[in-house]
Amino acid sequence: MNNNNINSGETSQVDNSKLTIHNSKLAFGQVNNSKFKIYNSKLAPPNSKFKIQNSKLLLTGACGFIGSNFVKYLLENTGYEIINIDSLTYAGNLENLVDVADNPRYTFIKIDITDKTALQEIGKKYPGIDYIINFAAESHVDRSILEPNQFVLTNVVGTQNMLNLAIELGVKKYLQ
Repeated sequence: MNNNNINSGETSQVDNSKLTIHNSKLAFGQVNNSKFKIYNSKLAPPNSKFKIQNSKLLLTGACGFIGSNFVKYLLENTGYEIINIDSLTYAGNLENLVDVADNPRYTFIKIDITDKTALQEIGKKYPGIDYIINFAAESHVDRSILEPNQFVLTNVVGTQNMLNLAIELGVKKYLQ
């Protein structure tokens, strides 16, 4: 196998499947006649079917570590409008998003996903939500022992409420 550097947009052969890699430089050569292509795009590759550049996203639990970093990434790299609903329990912290709080494409609303009525109001107040991404979850094992009912409420009932909202709003995709 010859190792050569592959730059953005170049194609090389690997096995018999096509692999797309974003924002990378790799050292590969020809292996078994298949193709992969590298793009510099921070968003979807050219001709991607998953283009949501001007979409409205409803995120839940995005004041936690993973969700807040996802919000920052989206605001920096896309044109998405983001609605973040979070109940600000032990894992959620508004300080995680203080640097984007004034962004006109970002809205925070304190709501618990177990409150079905409040979720329906969000759907009415913010029509045209295209995608829902649910980061809200009870995940600390120690807390599950101390408060098992809260785990069931958030992780089961809350998730079911979000799925029902996705159906009611006719969103294009729901990610859990």
